[in-house]
Amino acid sequence: MLPPGISSSGVGLAVAISGGLASIGWLVMISPPRRHPAVLVAVLAVQVISGAVLAGITQSGPGVVLPAVGVFDAVVLLTPTAAIAITAAGVAALTAAALMAGGPALPAVAGYTFALAAALLLGFNRRQYTARAEQADLLLAQAERARREQARAAALEERTRIARDIHDVLAHSLGALAVQLDVTEALLDDGADTAVVHTHVARARRLAVDGLTEARRAVAALRGETPPLPVLLDGLIAQYRTDSGAPARLQVTGTPRLLPTDAAQAAYRTAQEALSNARKHAPHAALALNLDYRDDATLLTVTDTPPITTTRGVPEPAARLAGTGGGYGLTGLRERAELLGGTLRAGPDGTAWTVQLTLPIAP
Repeated sequence: MLPPGISSSGVGLAVAISGGLASIGWLVMISPPRRHPAVLVAVLAVQVISGAVLAGITQSGPGVVLPAVGVFDAVVLLTPTAAIAITAAGVAALTAAALMAGGPALPAVAGYTFALAAALLLGFNRRQYTARAEQADLLLAQAERARREQARAAALEERTRIARDIHDVLAHSLGALAVQLDVTEALLDDGADTAVVHTHVARARRLAVDGLTEARRAVAALRGETPPLPVLLDGLIAQYRTDSGAPARLQVTGTPRLLPTDAAQAAYRTAQEALSNARKHAPHAALALNLDYRDDATLLTVTDTPPITTTRGVPEPAARLAGTGGGYGLTGLRERAELLGGTLRAGPDGTAWTVQLTLPIAP
């Protein structure tokens, strides 16, 4: 026995078919076939049109639920154009079914059309909410990737800085220590006087102690406890005169000012590397160090002029030391200068060799 309003012919058959198709569409949309867009459009179209036909024939409030749900799903899952087209088809089917069924069609059509329009607006609201949620998730993912990249860049920068400090502290001190040990070995091989050998051993010990002092100074620089730059440079000049016996002077021009820790450290390391290279490649060279405080920048210029006796050859200990250091000194200094927005120039200047560091004043 068929339920009321359903029969095997006429209006009852139309109600059975439209209700069955709309119900099947609703069941399919419980797990929508998102991977098959054409099937998805077809299922939603069948659900909306069949449900609209059912509502138009029966003209009962519950009958509009099926097409309304289909319109909502169409807006959320399909493009706005496809959703509007399906909704319009549903309104047309609703109107045609209501007119064919007879009775007061106009009020029913108006009410059901309003219900479908409301479902359409609710679907658009849901679609915008979903889009905003997806955009927020995307922004969060991008922020997380950016954070990881920043952390990675910071780690690489820290490794580079540590590599520079290792070279600046260890290569300088160990290089000078190596040349003293080479001289001591040569003196022992030549049977030199014990007092002379002892002098070089004592100098080697002092260089080792100076290396420890440099390491402590590097740690202090990391803590922001750097002495004034002219004081540091004067100490380097004094040590160079003691070690090489060559003339060396420091000239400060302009109005001295306190430099940022990283800038002062870069200037100090530049002077230190220039003096170390002078010991390696031009022993006993006369050295001039000029620190110029300008209004827009700070310039450090180190010039070493080899004595005439060293132009024809380099003593053996210096030749051995010239091969130490790995060649990373000037590279690290240029990296320091570039990180501070400055420049480093190193090259021959007539018979002399000049290293010039320019550090702009930070705005």
